[in-house]
Amino acid sequence: TGRRRDLHPKPIFDEPSLRSFLTGHGAKPVHMGRIWKHVTSQLRLGCPPSDVSLVDVPGLPNGLGVALAANFTVLTSQVVQRHVSELDGTMKLLIRLQDGSEVEAVVIHHSGEAEHPEQRQADRCGERDTLCVSSQVGCRLGCRFC
Repeated sequence: TGRRRDLHPKPIFDEPSLRSFLTGHGAKPVHMGRIWKHVTSQLRLGCPPSDVSLVDVPGLPNGLGVALAANFTVLTSQVVQRHVSELDGTMKLLIRLQDGSEVEAVVIHHSGEAEHPEQRQADRCGERDTLCVSSQVGCRLGCRFC
């Protein structure tokens, strides 16, 4: 059996927790969309996650914003180390989770060019980025690019 962690504050994009919170406060779950739209629009405008106010979400029932801000946060993890390869631009990240544990992630940029000399699968190629995130603290796979 897995160990259940009860995080506080909870991540605002944790749908089950937000749904439970809204229901527990007598609000309809339809407000989740309104909350997420407010958060993502603020982030798109360049507002740092720490400055996004959950108190000021438009259209919420009175007093709900204060309780929302007391129980949820926009950002629960932070990048504590970042290394970019001079060879190919691959980016390795060390991410500190809310509980203090750390996981690694790698962002691999693909040029979009088929690597096979005969251009096999060229129709499937395209410029893109791939994100590899360790799904557990202390991953021991030892992938070469990590």
